[in-house]
Amino acid sequence: MRCAVKLAACSDGCVEEGNFNGVPLYEKPLLRSRWIMDEQLHRRQISESMTWQLGRRSHLQRTGRVLCLDGGGIKGLVMTQMLFVVEEALGRPIQDCFDWISGTSTGGFLALMLCMGKSVQDVQSLYYNLKEKVFVGGRPYEAGPLEEILINEFGEDTVMSSIRSPRVMVTSTLADRLPPDLHLFRNYESPMSVLGMQEDSVFMHTQPPDKQKIWLAARCSGAAPTYFSASEKFLDGGLVGNNPMLDTLTEIEEWNMAVRAKGREAEVFTPTVVVSLGCGKPPVMLVETVDLTIPSLLDVRRGLQAMYNLFNVLVEQACSSEGRVTDRARAWCSSLHVPFFRFNPQLSQDVALDEHDDECLMRMMWETRAYMKSQAKVLAQLKPLLVEPGPLSTPTRVRRSSHILQTSLADAPDTPHKLLSGGNSPEEEVSFHSTLVDCNMERSERMLPEASPSHPATLEPPTTPDYVSSSEAPCSSPEEACEGSVKTPSSESPPEAASNNLD
Repeated sequence: MRCAVKLAACSDGCVEEGNFNGVPLYEKPLLRSRWIMDEQLHRRQISESMTWQLGRRSHLQRTGRVLCLDGGGIKGLVMTQMLFVVEEALGRPIQDCFDWISGTSTGGFLALMLCMGKSVQDVQSLYYNLKEKVFVGGRPYEAGPLEEILINEFGEDTVMSSIRSPRVMVTSTLADRLPPDLHLFRNYESPMSVLGMQEDSVFMHTQPPDKQKIWLAARCSGAAPTYFSASEKFLDGGLVGNNPMLDTLTEIEEWNMAVRAKGREAEVFTPTVVVSLGCGKPPVMLVETVDLTIPSLLDVRRGLQAMYNLFNVLVEQACSSEGRVTDRARAWCSSLHVPFFRFNPQLSQDVALDEHDDECLMRMMWETRAYMKSQAKVLAQLKPLLVEPGPLSTPTRVRRSSHILQTSLADAPDTPHKLLSGGNSPEEEVSFHSTLVDCNMERSERMLPEASPSHPATLEPPTTPDYVSSSEAPCSSPEEACEGSVKTPSSESPPEAASNNLD
């Protein structure tokens, strides 16, 4: 059963105010205390960084906005759902709100499409096409359909340098050497090229931005082992950096050192905010057996179990995009006094990279929308860091609610959005409580600096954001969450504004 709007007694998993906030709770959250600590550190880092920036800058700069997109296969649909909410909150296209965008694998697809001027809806349609036309049959999948889709999206001869703005960086793995090396596809001059150095070795020569085709860069970044064959000598970027945050910050620092060495101080890039999007956190599972040693050949059962455990440890660690990777990025940003925002919903079940079951994908997207609804206060803090205050930053109807989970039937005849009209609801099987306690939110907000004549209060987040309904008003169904782009007016809004919003 779903939680009531007002609870008589708050149970484990609900926000401390005692109200349902729309985030699902899977069974036995084993790392709940760690989640709570991460939330408190996250809020503290944002508050202290924003305070530092206000105290040392005459005005809020918006020229160092960084967006990082994780890898995750079809779970890129999680990122499109989050971007729908962020874009509606900002009232502008995502690509206009960032100056440097990076991505790995499926996040690389998303980064390249956004930087080419395509909408989030276009990216979502791409993922539906991947589900219907590429993830067909068994692994490994044929690379031909994937390459055909990428050529149709990016053009056969379009090169990376044709993307003028923003800067885009896509990760891949050079597998023609041991140990493998990280390679970055860029639309700008590499730090090595800035210094006048050329790679002269026996290994494969990589292409500069003016010769590197965009579709091929996307193909190389998404060449996941066991799913697709290698592209030339490139493998999936997730093998080295499934979460590209640290690689992006490193690339920015190397760029700055290179241009300073050449006396090009005007080209130094100073990050002012870092936003990172994940593809959803799977449930934490309890492992009974941790023995990874392979016994004698006579004990076949134990040998197979040990090999299976070893394989899982290696794969999970190689493709890790959460945990200490995020902690390191947050610590790095904290040392630079740069606000760091990480959005990654907790999923109720593990979703495969090539998942094609509509109900599973529908549940995943519903949980993402519910999660973003609970992040209203965080989005309110993020908004002034990305857009200038004024009429243009007022949330507008970027798209009607029916477009949130909609795509062309010709492109994807059996997409998950059909489940909306069928009345299928994830609530029939799982309980929807909060996975995170909203600890010390009010205390964290009080830490933000108050307005003064010398520092206008451009960073003061609104108490009730007008781009999403309050967390105290729950969605009664997945349909209502996915159709949440029709804004709920604040109680303090005049009747005229309310009627306009509900048109």
